[in-house]
Amino acid sequence: MPNRIVPFTREFEPAVRALNERLRAGGSDWEFPETSSRDRSDTTDAYYFEDFLVVDDDGNVRGGYILKHQDFSIDQDVTPMANYTLPVSEGIVDRKFGMIGVSMILDAQKREAFLFDLGLGSMEAPSARVMKGVGWSLTPVPFLFRVIRPSNFLRQIKYARSSTARRLLLDTLAFTGLGWLGNAVVSVVKRHVPAAIKSLAVECVAEFGSWADEIWEAGRRDYHFTAVRDAETLNALYPPSDARYHRLKVSLGGVPVGWALVLNTTMDGHKQFGDMKVGSIADCFAPMQSALAVAYGADRFLSGGGVDLIVSNQSNAAWCAALRKIGYLDGPSNFILTTSKRLSQLIGPLEEVLSTSHFNRGDGDGPIHL
Repeated sequence: MPNRIVPFTREFEPAVRALNERLRAGGSDWEFPETSSRDRSDTTDAYYFEDFLVVDDDGNVRGGYILKHQDFSIDQDVTPMANYTLPVSEGIVDRKFGMIGVSMILDAQKREAFLFDLGLGSMEAPSARVMKGVGWSLTPVPFLFRVIRPSNFLRQIKYARSSTARRLLLDTLAFTGLGWLGNAVVSVVKRHVPAAIKSLAVECVAEFGSWADEIWEAGRRDYHFTAVRDAETLNALYPPSDARYHRLKVSLGGVPVGWALVLNTTMDGHKQFGDMKVGSIADCFAPMQSALAVAYGADRFLSGGGVDLIVSNQSNAAWCAALRKIGYLDGPSNFILTTSKRLSQLIGPLEEVLSTSHFNRGDGDGPIHL
């Protein structure tokens, strides 16, 4: 009898714990949540989760995946779809279970018409290879950054400190102040902020109100493909009780024109950012004409908060252009957007529609690891 793929219910919790133990013993950092989303408090009217497990004849759990159901807007038509997230298979550590990843994604395609995923970490990650194999489209979402405190950045950026020679060079730049000078030159050359934008008001609010609904209605027509971002959904995704989130209402002339969801996080041995204090523009929304105002407002708030670095992933060309205009540089992206065959048929070729769509770290699993 072949493996069964069944909903995650409480009776399977010991078997999931055993799966995670086998994964750790095999040297993997991956693990599957040991309680079902049905028993957690993170399901709302705005979105909900379903968890599924691959179970063999003996009751062993060999893998699992989660569907996060949420409404999206495609040319202003609201369409339900699901984020195919956290696919974990014992095939990571044991080749005899290598086909479980394929069976899970095929099962998910039977349950949900339109599927996507965000993250992956690499175009060559095991999950990415499985998705390619079943006909999904993949493309990286642009990553942009601005260095605020060059000295600490140079000492902490793990990505660039991959050899003794590189570490010596970066430490020298930090010690002599040449890193600061180089960053200052880049900021002067690249940062162009219209005078009218500099007069904007940025208010840190406790929750998203009716003003966010007005911004959603005014801006949704500008984007080919984006998650619904009305006030109800935003307050569910970013609950007022979560102190990590700074919700910024950006206004010009007393009129709200957009918003940004930002984080200010002190890292601790992060694999890329070391011990830096990292600001992130995790989510944002506005009509495209106000993207520059919102980007500048978010940047101003974070740079005044003592961060070493500000980062953001943005798919939309207008938001990328706005960040570049205020001094952001492009970096290597490990944030991959993937769409199932049926979803790609609905929205058009992914690489062509990415720049007219609106995706960032607030989508998919949300601003994790930031």
